[in-house]
Amino acid sequence: MTVWLVAVEYLRRSLSPRLLIVAGVVGVVYLLVGSCLFGAQLYGGGGLVGAEEQYSLARAASFHMATTWGVLFAIMLAMSAASRPLEDGRAAFLLSKPVRRSHVLLGQLLGVFLTSTATVAALGVLATALSLLRTQTFPATLWLGLAAGSLAIALAVALVAFFSLFVPRVVAGLLGIIFYVGSVPAASHAVRDFMTGGYEKAGLDFPWYVRAGSEVYFAAVPPLAGAQVRAAELLKLQAWDYDGWIAMATAAVYVVLFFVVSWALYARRDV
Repeated sequence: MTVWLVAVEYLRRSLSPRLLIVAGVVGVVYLLVGSCLFGAQLYGGGGLVGAEEQYSLARAASFHMATTWGVLFAIMLAMSAASRPLEDGRAAFLLSKPVRRSHVLLGQLLGVFLTSTATVAALGVLATALSLLRTQTFPATLWLGLAAGSLAIALAVALVAFFSLFVPRVVAGLLGIIFYVGSVPAASHAVRDFMTGGYEKAGLDFPWYVRAGSEVYFAAVPPLAGAQVRAAELLKLQAWDYDGWIAMATAAVYVVLFFVVSWALYARRDV
């Protein structure tokens, strides 16, 4: 209950005029791009793209724009989740009551997650309105993908909050962006297969340390982009293969791991 109350209070405080302005600008851009994708006539392969292919592209673009925004927004908020109660003086007030400091952190992180997913849901509402207006269909698969994509947002929150316990929050945010961008190659089956063995078909001979480093990278990198890409597969009702389930399970394990470690470390910090 305490964690939930702190999270709700964080969500209320986060809905500031500055946040609403930023979200409004993002929403306008999202609406303009979505209007073009859902309403324009697209050409490709020497002819007019079919309606179903166009709407599939529109749903995919809407999903990736919304999820990418959610991850980046979560990184921006999470980098100050641990320090924010200290900076605005609420930590002394909260910890003067029978509240565990670890509950304060968990409430802050839950608030970050709720705020980020709320903005993603708002973009999803805009995409749904466009779909209903342009195609007279409800994009159920888009919402299915956004629900699964929230795992990438949770991973971004946990990862950056962990970093913020050791380095300045700006550095923690940069590390979160680096990990997000750096996980993009790991989300591609083609890149992974090439780096771990497909190079032989191309007549290349990578040094052993490149091959070993590639194996470690693909096995250990937090699947931020991987969870997003796997969630996008649900837009076409494509069942996850073994690698897809592994990517999502790995993302969930990382979320729990970083949350638990951050919780344990924050509980022992001096206020």
